[in-house]
Amino acid sequence: MNIEETEKSSSETVQVIFKTKLPPKYQVPETPIDLPLNLSRFGLSEIITHLLGLEETKIFEFLLQNEFLRASLGEMLLKLELTGEKIIELEYTNSLSAPEPLGQYNHDDWVSSVHCIKRKIKNTKKSNLFVTGCYDSFVRIWDIADQATPKIVIKGHSNAVKVVKWAKKDCNEYVLSGGMDQRIILWKIDQNLKMFSLVKEFQGHVSPIESIAVSPNEKYFSSSSFDGSILIWNLDSVIEKEKEKEKEKEKEKEKEKEKEKEEDKKTKRKRVQNQFETESILIPPRGQLKGHKQRVTCLKWREQEYIYTSSTDHCLRKFDIEKGIAVWEQRTPNSILSFELGENSNKNYLISAHTDSAIRIWDERVSSKEQENDSLIRLSSIKAHTSWIPSISWRPKSQYHFASCGYDNSVKIWDFRSQTPSAMITKNKHTDKVLMVDWNDSNTLLSASADKKVKINKII
Repeated sequence: MNIEETEKSSSETVQVIFKTKLPPKYQVPETPIDLPLNLSRFGLSEIITHLLGLEETKIFEFLLQNEFLRASLGEMLLKLELTGEKIIELEYTNSLSAPEPLGQYNHDDWVSSVHCIKRKIKNTKKSNLFVTGCYDSFVRIWDIADQATPKIVIKGHSNAVKVVKWAKKDCNEYVLSGGMDQRIILWKIDQNLKMFSLVKEFQGHVSPIESIAVSPNEKYFSSSSFDGSILIWNLDSVIEKEKEKEKEKEKEKEKEKEKEKEEDKKTKRKRVQNQFETESILIPPRGQLKGHKQRVTCLKWREQEYIYTSSTDHCLRKFDIEKGIAVWEQRTPNSILSFELGENSNKNYLISAHTDSAIRIWDERVSSKEQENDSLIRLSSIKAHTSWIPSISWRPKSQYHFASCGYDNSVKIWDFRSQTPSAMITKNKHTDKVLMVDWNDSNTLLSASADKKVKINKII
């Protein structure tokens, strides 16, 4: 654009009505304002700041016809073929600040999995706990406030731990861990975070465990494997039976105490520990879901009726749990490593991450025709990373944001209406491929990496 064109564009104007879904304190009157066509995001932010009466300029994001403004108003109008419009509507929303490093948690090998508890624990104001699975075969429970030492270190697997998940029953906390040893173990965690115990071991897969998903009511969980199998387990009944056995054991202990008051306590502890190490009680699965031909990489529950799955066989599927069949399937261009289901008002959206370094956005809609199956319509494709994307995670309480990580060592935060990231982690970057991301809350993101670290960043 030459000087003459620049002067012309700066003199041309368009009438703009600003709209927002932000709280009332950030809302301006919805009346038309004449604005120069050469204004871009920062100039528009200054206008909103002035209308709000703020002392310092606050940077906003702007959307025109649900597309982010990444050029001047005039250029966007040309792109969207809106040059003949006399009045346009611009939606503005908060922009994300640069991620702030909060620290890291060191491990002895690749950290394959991280899962934050995301709920209040008894006698605490909020949860700051997360659990990690590591290639050194250990499961660790951490307090975010203590980066030096994990609260609990659990040794139970004979090979790398691939996935970990929290579960809850009544006031008790549990952790499910799945490993390359083909085993899934349920651990009970003491409320004081000083002890743990093996509850049950679940064996049914014949290949390494890939994913675990706990049902919304936490009565069941599903697991998937490298061999393409998907098993469903009754978590609730296992815990209830274990409680009954614990009561029986307590009664037996009381009787033993009366008969063996002089028994050496050290010898007794050693005997109990040996019993724990060799115990292996197998639980049969409640059901099995069949359909995938290759590694099932990710599982998600939707309410209680459906399980969504992804696979390296290029398929997304939705299973009706009671019927045990897939009610639809959608083929994708490349192998799927992870996916997320939209939340809140965007629950129809599904985001999938692929081996071709792309993220694809889908919209799940029920057809108006009677008894017609759901259909998935891909909305867009984002070239998000430069390598495989093993994990994506929806930001809690957010309508649009999600995080992704890649084998390119990067972690990015996205608004799925944009083709460019809303934020990137640069100050606290990993030095090896990032294997998983998970949010502790809407402002705290954790990432697990092959550099043997979990890193934590604040995002506002």
